[in-house]
Amino acid sequence: MSMQHARTTRFSPVADRGGRLRGDDGAVLVEFALAAPILVMLAVTMFEYGMAFRQENILENAVMSAARTDSQLSKNRLADYEALQQLSSAFGGLKRATVTKISIWKANSNNTVPAACKTSSQPGLCNFYTKAQMNTNTPVGFPGGSFGSPSCAGGWDAAWCPVFRENRDVVGADWLGVWVEIQYTSFTNLIPGMTLTMSEQAIYRLEPPFIGG
Repeated sequence: MSMQHARTTRFSPVADRGGRLRGDDGAVLVEFALAAPILVMLAVTMFEYGMAFRQENILENAVMSAARTDSQLSKNRLADYEALQQLSSAFGGLKRATVTKISIWKANSNNTVPAACKTSSQPGLCNFYTKAQMNTNTPVGFPGGSFGSPSCAGGWDAAWCPVFRENRDVVGADWLGVWVEIQYTSFTNLIPGMTLTMSEQAIYRLEPPFIGG
């Protein structure tokens, strides 16, 4: 009785005696080396724009909250100050983004902030604020005059003083807008010169005065 043994020959394409890759392995590594930078840039780009989208959401919510606060305070002497405090608190969550411009304007006939109000205060139309003014923890820039005769004279909000805004009835009440601009810079710095300018606005009607029963 005889037995025959089948010989199995195994081929290994890993490397030859000189350590060089053989078969498909070398081609796969070359293809990966070519594709890797592209994949990395795609991942970085998605991350950067994802973070930018998050900052824009923070901006939108902050502006809506500030405009709502200002409209509810209506003719209160510190209406703009409280709106700025809302912005300052909300912007604590911003990452790699900084506030550059803030405008609170009379939006009765302006659905968008007037161009002049994006750079300076305009008498009877808008108050322009800086990041430093927004971050002021005390209302030093909002002198109030006397209790019986409130005034914005010499204040940061003198151009469109809250005490002179109209809130007497639903038909004739002023509309108030808040506009804010921020600049976002790259997290990773792998995308050279990536700086995005974002802005949001919100408009509310001034609330009528409370009449107690």
